[in-house]
Amino acid sequence: PLGRAAMKPKCSDKPSASELAQRILPDMGPELSRNWPACIKVRPEFAKKAALHHFTRSDGLMVFSVLKTESECSGEGGMEKSLNVEGQRRPWYERLAIDPNSKVHMLYNALSLVVLFYDLTVLPFTLAWDVSITGWQMWGSSCFWTFDLFMNFFIGFYRADRLVMDLRAIAKTYLRTWFPLDVSLVLIDYAAIAMDVNRSVKFFRFAKVGRVLRLVGMVRMLRVVRIVEALAETRLSQGSRLLFTVSRYFVAILWFSHLLSCCWFGIGRPAFSDTGGNWFASSPVRGPGWILPYEDTSMVHQYVVALHWAVGQIALGPVDSIPQNTLERIFCVLATMIGFLFGSTLVSSLSAAMIDYQMSRKDKVTKMRSLRRYLLQNQVIPRLSTLVTRQAENRLSCPAHLREADVPALSLLSATLRAELKMEILRPHLESHPMFSLWLSVDEVAMQRVCFEAVHWQHLRSAEELFAAGAEATA
Repeated sequence: PLGRAAMKPKCSDKPSASELAQRILPDMGPELSRNWPACIKVRPEFAKKAALHHFTRSDGLMVFSVLKTESECSGEGGMEKSLNVEGQRRPWYERLAIDPNSKVHMLYNALSLVVLFYDLTVLPFTLAWDVSITGWQMWGSSCFWTFDLFMNFFIGFYRADRLVMDLRAIAKTYLRTWFPLDVSLVLIDYAAIAMDVNRSVKFFRFAKVGRVLRLVGMVRMLRVVRIVEALAETRLSQGSRLLFTVSRYFVAILWFSHLLSCCWFGIGRPAFSDTGGNWFASSPVRGPGWILPYEDTSMVHQYVVALHWAVGQIALGPVDSIPQNTLERIFCVLATMIGFLFGSTLVSSLSAAMIDYQMSRKDKVTKMRSLRRYLLQNQVIPRLSTLVTRQAENRLSCPAHLREADVPALSLLSATLRAELKMEILRPHLESHPMFSLWLSVDEVAMQRVCFEAVHWQHLRSAEELFAAGAEATA
């Protein structure tokens, strides 16, 4: 076995991996450095066969995208052109392209999501209460989105199932899709700042309302949300996933309530009333012998009252803010309908997550109860019973490693992509051996075939034996 992967050649007429390796290294010693010898080159017949295969790899330095017909490769200088053009190092400016699956891009997307969430939280409040933004709060968001405008010219994208890292293709695609909206939003940001400096209140409010279009940019950030959900699904335990789901829904309810409360306060101004009254009159602060109008209370009290009304629309609870004109009643009806749909969707999703958690716990409890009953009925000694119980609990808490047969989606992949996937999984184990490390550097396509057809691996749990001492070998 290599690491935790056990090599098991299949029975066939084809030579085994060890026999193929001995043909490549007939007289070499067992100890070889990883990059030895530097003068080894791929033989022309192997290079021609490799050029007929199509595979893509992007590691930041080399990009292989070879797809040539046999006639193209056999032409004068065809093979040399194929190898020298397709497999050469990219120019320095081409290396500036950022892989959308890299950790750097994921962190940048997470930062963009935080800034976007900040904008979409602060902006409704400033519009409703006419709050001025100064200092870094004024310039910080605009500078970040200006930087993001230029960054998008260097971030790769997927066209169907192919990763595109060419800067020209990236620029053309971005200019046709998100660039007009992004540059419009950046210009609106700077227009709002300029009008705030010049104290042109009318145009400043128009510019701030235009920044609400930033909400459209949240569509691009849904990919980050999906990635975070996928990481939580694969890395967290059942209990941690439930806590993550509850926290996510709580934040969603809080943000939606914040947005509703800002809208409810904004339409309550006398300028929007057709009856001469507004809901402010129904929410005064009353005391023994005195009444404080809602407009004269502090900003915090005004926000909390509006937030109470918004939460009541989602939870269908009692509220003490009564609409007094046509616009307020229309908005109240719409908010009740939207709040009902939003709240019921979150409740159903949360219920599904809790039922899934309870079902998984029930399965574990049932298995452990049957094990304890079995040990008790067979009168197993306490020492051995404790060892059996602890090992069973430990293995139930740690999910088993998935095999290829346990993942039905792998059958949908092409044979070439499955071979590349299998070699990528086995590469760390194979590179630890000098012969396979050299083979990978000499003929990667042949090594892909060896991994796909002649290698089998088996994952062992803690304290599990691969074979017993004295057992007869079966392969």
